[in-house]
Amino acid sequence: MIHPADESLIRRERVLQLADELGNVRDVCRAERVSRSQYYAWKRRYDAQGREGLRDRRSCKPRSIEQIVIGHAVIHPMWGCHRLARYLKDTLDVTIPGPKIQDILNRHGLGYREDRAYMVEKLAGEGKIQPPRRLIEEVAHLRPRFLEFGKIGASIGELLVQDMAVVGDFLRLGRLYVQVVVETHSCYTWAHLHVGRTAEAAVEALRSEVLPFFERRGWLPDAIRTPRDPWYYAPKRKDEPLHPYRAELKYLRMVHKLIPSSIRNGLVTSFLDEVRAQIFRPVLFDGVERDLGEMQETLDRWLDDYNRRPLDGFPTDGQSPASFWPKLPYE
Repeated sequence: MIHPADESLIRRERVLQLADELGNVRDVCRAERVSRSQYYAWKRRYDAQGREGLRDRRSCKPRSIEQIVIGHAVIHPMWGCHRLARYLKDTLDVTIPGPKIQDILNRHGLGYREDRAYMVEKLAGEGKIQPPRRLIEEVAHLRPRFLEFGKIGASIGELLVQDMAVVGDFLRLGRLYVQVVVETHSCYTWAHLHVGRTAEAAVEALRSEVLPFFERRGWLPDAIRTPRDPWYYAPKRKDEPLHPYRAELKYLRMVHKLIPSSIRNGLVTSFLDEVRAQIFRPVLFDGVERDLGEMQETLDRWLDDYNRRPLDGFPTDGQSPASFWPKLPYE
């Protein structure tokens, strides 16, 4: 005797097969007494999951329902419970009220978008999922470092990124900028304050902050990625000297990788969000006039703590940036 659930599966397969062979969905649905909306729901499920997608989901056990909810919540971490409920109904024919979905997510520690975004980072870092670009960009709205998933160096020193941002306007100094350099494998970060958007300031950030750190450890970085901004790059014209930043990289034998100016690096963005909240706004804008040297000393002390602090999520997975590097006896 055929089980009733198998009868439903066989019937749905037959309807899809007939429609495919005859090329007329309306006539097949009329003959089989099936609505066209139901036919297309079966078709979507079959295209997504194959034969298993045609089984009656309403007979799922509670544990299976929870697995379905959690799996789709991770695939779509920015969706709320009601949107997820509509999606499960339309694509899998699984009816779960929105509040029930929220209860399941809460019990598994996934009740907030931030929780689900962190779970995507964790699973991707462990190699359990390969997130598509759409999912990476969604998660990066809450966790900017994840935007660089698949783009970081495989080992320390393999790839740096550098970018510049505005700090703010000061009475004595005028407009102040910061050059940020991040080693992508460890997230170890350097920051150099300066006045004026110049190639010389970009070079000085490497010379004063980054290169001494590498030289003390006996090697130099392999490559650096920057936006195609004028303080990092300019087309070489005949009879003109090489751009100062490009000349410095050529001297250091570092590969220069360029990205469009409109694209900002997620590691740099995440760092800037934190340093603005903890140093730039509450300390540097406290109404006390400081010179540039005092500001850099304040920033350096904060950076030392930042690089020794565990960073959750991608790419360090709870380790501190400093823990990736061999410690020198006098540091």
